[in-house]
Amino acid sequence: MLIPPQVNAVLQIVILVILFASMGFKRKNKYWQHGTLTLVATVLNLFSFLLVMLPSALGKEIIQTQPFHIVSIVTLFHSAIGAVTVLLSVWLVAAWHLQSAPKDCFKRKNLMRTTMVLWTLSLILGYLLYTYLYTTLIP
Repeated sequence: MLIPPQVNAVLQIVILVILFASMGFKRKNKYWQHGTLTLVATVLNLFSFLLVMLPSALGKEIIQTQPFHIVSIVTLFHSAIGAVTVLLSVWLVAAWHLQSAPKDCFKRKNLMRTTMVLWTLSLILGYLLYTYLYTTLIP
């Protein structure tokens, strides 16, 4: 693992703050700022996924030895939802960057909302895993 889990947990909070700021810009009809902050959040999340989460998930021996253990199940759900979210985010940001007019973004509004819901679910599952694996809050 290239980045310690504690650093990644803080990074995820930073990404959440960036996404909330991005949504604030969207509400003010400042779509360029919204898209730029979303791009920053997506790049940070992509690096986090590739450098921390994917290696961590692949290294969990419990998934192979005890596939029906709650940690295995949550890890698999978190990983699957997270991977889909990363792919959707990268696609949405690339589509925004390559668009010819801002109105084209409005066509992807539902996909953006779905991506945000999936990202939030993945974040919650990730924090549950983090709490279980790296703290004593969950026995």
